[in-house]
Amino acid sequence: MKRYLSLLEKDVKPNDILMVTFTNNAAAELRDRIRDAMSKAGRVNEINSIRTSTFDALCLKIVLGSPDVVSRFFDIKPILSRRARLVDNESLNREHFMLFYSDFINEHGHRYRKDGNDVTALMGGLSDDLYKLINKIMARGIIPLRFEWFMDGESLVRGKTNNLENALSNLEMKDVRKKILDLEKGDECAIPAEILEAMSPEKEEIAPEMYGKLANDDKRFLMLEFVRDIYFAYIERSVRDNRLTFGLTALFAFAILYTDERTRKLHSVEHMMVDEFQDTNELQMEICLLLLKKPNLCAVGDWKQGIYGFRYVSPDNIINFETKTKRLIRVLNRDLERIPFEVPKEFSKIPLEENYRSSALVIEKSFKALDARTRKDENIDPIEKNPDIIMLRSSGSPLRNEYTGFDMIRGESREDQQRAILDKIKDYVFSGDYKIVDDGKIRDVRYGDIAVLCRNGDFCRSLKELADKEGVHAFLHGDVEIMSTREGKLVLAWLRYVNNESDIRGKAAILADMGASLSYIDSVLGRDGGEGVMPRNLSDHRLALLRKRRRPNDLITSIFEFYGLSNDITQAVTTVLSRAYSGSLITISDLIRLIEDDIKNKTKYNVDALVSPDAVTIQTAHSSKGLEFPIVIVAGLDSGSFPSTRTDPESLYFDEEFGVRCKKEYYSKTDGGCPS
Repeated sequence: MKRYLSLLEKDVKPNDILMVTFTNNAAAELRDRIRDAMSKAGRVNEINSIRTSTFDALCLKIVLGSPDVVSRFFDIKPILSRRARLVDNESLNREHFMLFYSDFINEHGHRYRKDGNDVTALMGGLSDDLYKLINKIMARGIIPLRFEWFMDGESLVRGKTNNLENALSNLEMKDVRKKILDLEKGDECAIPAEILEAMSPEKEEIAPEMYGKLANDDKRFLMLEFVRDIYFAYIERSVRDNRLTFGLTALFAFAILYTDERTRKLHSVEHMMVDEFQDTNELQMEICLLLLKKPNLCAVGDWKQGIYGFRYVSPDNIINFETKTKRLIRVLNRDLERIPFEVPKEFSKIPLEENYRSSALVIEKSFKALDARTRKDENIDPIEKNPDIIMLRSSGSPLRNEYTGFDMIRGESREDQQRAILDKIKDYVFSGDYKIVDDGKIRDVRYGDIAVLCRNGDFCRSLKELADKEGVHAFLHGDVEIMSTREGKLVLAWLRYVNNESDIRGKAAILADMGASLSYIDSVLGRDGGEGVMPRNLSDHRLALLRKRRRPNDLITSIFEFYGLSNDITQAVTTVLSRAYSGSLITISDLIRLIEDDIKNKTKYNVDALVSPDAVTIQTAHSSKGLEFPIVIVAGLDSGSFPSTRTDPESLYFDEEFGVRCKKEYYSKTDGGCPS
């Protein structure tokens, strides 16, 4: 904000300054603070020219302003219109892709069955991984054209084969040999003779040319062709359907800015400021550069806070800001001047050394955490020797330092940990031993002062359920798997029962939630030989809900009213399900499928608290960025779990070094192939 006001004092116009952040709340807060500052400075007449935006809103504005340019860039017949709909429900987007994928395979699948290789068979069980891969390389700025990749996309998806050869050559011969020979023993796998010869016990090492054959497998090129073609066809289908996702919106915004000079000039600015720059991806960085009239990009961020992995964000954008900026300007101006300034010879780096939120003790502990090893054999240089790490100073109230404490609690099991957390919360609130510094005054601790940060949504949900039983006021906040909560599962159960009076899963879940015994549930379901009849109040409620089947909002609200439930989760569930099919004819089967998909894929939705502010906040660590609380409990700090040491579970993935790779590959004995 200080930089913004300083630019105004230098006679830079507000409409020539663009401030971009990642959330609507952050953008609104920034706009309000600048508005207040400008009012105090007597610049009321310029307030309406303030330009703040999220990346998503900025890209959507660009796309809907010049939608026809998208077709020009991709050279496709369908034309996007200004009525294009942005669908933010991930389950619906995945479903749309799966329907498209099925159509594509039916129409074009034969093209990818060549010389005994069947890419479609390989991808048959990897369609979800393919969807994730396309979104990942989309965010990375890798763009398909009809018969080739855009710019350097070809080299990126192929990867650096020399590096792969080196990686293979560093493997232990005995480990490679054992894996290959174990595969050969299987009934369905045949290893080519040249591979078996290279793996024979008489060989002490693998011949160098064999690494080249493994790293440059011709079969993989057919797979890359398939990925490019289906990615391109997915874009064409989305344009035809007038349908946008967040990823497609950013991709189309880049395509428009890259192609259309008029749009670039319309949206260009002299100064651009981006907050949380460590959370940007390559495509967003390219969009920033294409919007600039002059070399005035102010990137504010902290690489140590680069904890996100969605949309392929990378702290590399801020760690190597100077190198990447020079490279991208050179690439974007390769055939035409799109960025109207020379690459700056000097880049200004301004370290932020003061922390206005935290006490000295909290800062000390957080910096010591940077020395923590994620595995036993990891070697880490002490942070004192790293010139890129600046020790912050606490600039808060001296009282805050006096009343700051640090404690550790051990629990042998997950349930032990959660009970210990709730006991500690009660101790904070009721013992009288702890105080809060609030505007320079000392007061007692309240529930609303406390936040519990968890590794994942599952821990959050189970802790919230235990808190309810223990009488601790708490609510879930941030990104939550709402369909996996009790509220979400109750809606699913009732929808199944309403849709089909004989649905066993729906009826069993409803009865189990009421605390019915297994023997009683078996009796009601007719498993004990009887006819089985649902209790009258439940069957009557089903009939009432059935009359509302065409009004999803009323239907879902009535389910929650039956249980007397009204909280942040019920509101979120109702909103998501009502919005999912807005403007279209919806069936109960549609709602059931959406909830089932959300549970299966662990889909998260943002939940805003609607309960009393005097309640403990429970949320994931990822959704807590930018927030502050007087008391923070970090839960589940188990070795290998927080931080997680699990590898990427996808079988189809993109790696900066090795390109697009598939961990699984199937060859039959008759094909005479081998896994690789």
